Amino acid sequence: MATVNISSFPTTVSVSCTKCATAITVYDPASSEYVVCPKCYAYIHLKENERPFIKQMAVAPESTPVIPLGTEGVFRELPYKVIGYLEKKEVGTYYYWREYLLYNYTKGYAFLAEYEGHWSFIAGKDHFPDLSEASYPNNNVVTFRDNDFSVYNKYEPAITALLGEYDWDVLNELVYTREWIMPPYLLVNEKNLRNKTQNDWYLGEYAEPKEVAAAFGLTVSDLPSRTGIGANQRSPYLRHWQQSSRIVPFFMLAVLMLGLLHAWLYPAKVVLSSDYQISLSDKGLKDALHADSSYISNGEYEYKPFTSTSFKLDNTTALEFDINANIDNNWTEATVLLANEQTNQTWEVTKSIEYYHGYEDGESWSEGSSTENILLSHIPAGRYHLNIYPYSGDKAGKNISITVSENDILWRNVIVTILLLALYPLFFWIMTYYFEKRRWANSDYSPYQHGEDNDD
Repeated sequence: MATVNISSFPTTVSVSCTKCATAITVYDPASSEYVVCPKCYAYIHLKENERPFIKQMAVAPESTPVIPLGTEGVFRELPYKVIGYLEKKEVGTYYYWREYLLYNYTKGYAFLAEYEGHWSFIAGKDHFPDLSEASYPNNNVVTFRDNDFSVYNKYEPAITALLGEYDWDVLNELVYTREWIMPPYLLVNEKNLRNKTQNDWYLGEYAEPKEVAAAFGLTVSDLPSRTGIGANQRSPYLRHWQQSSRIVPFFMLAVLMLGLLHAWLYPAKVVLSSDYQISLSDKGLKDALHADSSYISNGEYEYKPFTSTSFKLDNTTALEFDINANIDNNWTEATVLLANEQTNQTWEVTKSIEYYHGYEDGESWSEGSSTENILLSHIPAGRYHLNIYPYSGDKAGKNISITVSENDILWRNVIVTILLLALYPLFFWIMTYYFEKRRWANSDYSPYQHGEDNDD
């Protein structure tokens, strides 16, 4: 509890240990009733107007407090003094953690709890009067400040060692603790097993190590290194996921609308559409004759190149080429060279067309297609023609049809852009999912473990 009617920390007093006579500094003499000797670890009861007496002996802490007793600091705009240090464990397990008792002369007591380098600031109704409004519709959910907190842990804590001073018989308290989380917040309920009428609520919030260090004049390297994920640790990915999932869909829609607007303002127009009968070149004829004498029906035959009629482009545009070959269980390959007749600039693309089909095990099958598509972007205005150099696995004469369209919006690019935009929130969703899954791996009430009874 707070010492009332003061505006600064009270004057400390010194009491002598009744076992070893060590001088013990008491930082809140008006309220503290129990104190631990830092030398012999006698747990001493301070009674007003009576001689202090040893109630029992405590155990020496395994670790030296990283925030020494008596340290003053300003944490979240309130001045605090460290007046107690506890080492605790969960009964029946090997989970150990540390708690620092903080004293503020107007708000009373609060705790800094540290487990595996993760810190939480925890305080009761003196700091958070609205804790009385916490309610739980079922054992696994608590509603507080219009938010649902999910159950994370239920356990009985035990104090294994302590230092400092307390206004209650902390070493002999027996409580049952339940914890609910909504990172970075933590709700704690403690039921006193010795006094059934005592039922205390606490609100905790995750504290970054750099915040703790700065508040008490330490460096981050003075604090324990973080291991794993804290129960109420902020997810470094959640905010990015929430923001990107709200914003990115608008960018995706904008890309789609720009594509549709382009298609409306600049509709596609066919600038060339021709059908060509192709024949074997001299080399192709020789290869075909050799194939006949060698009983080879399929090979690689060269056909005579041909040139299309000229066509004109009025503006820089994208061109789409649809190439169709009348192949059947065979292949055709065409190298298409687009030539600007004024500048002699050329663009060359090679495309293979394959189409096979058959009947096997009572079922028909097919693969490939007799039509292929080529896209070229940012083709300058000018007069053009095509030079086509065909090859085929079939020595029989072929027909090749070519259609060239300008102003074709590259929907492939639109789709790729939309998919790339979608990857950004997807990445953070995946990272958030696995971060939460790792967080809940330390809990017996994980929502990622289905089919288990998590009730009391």
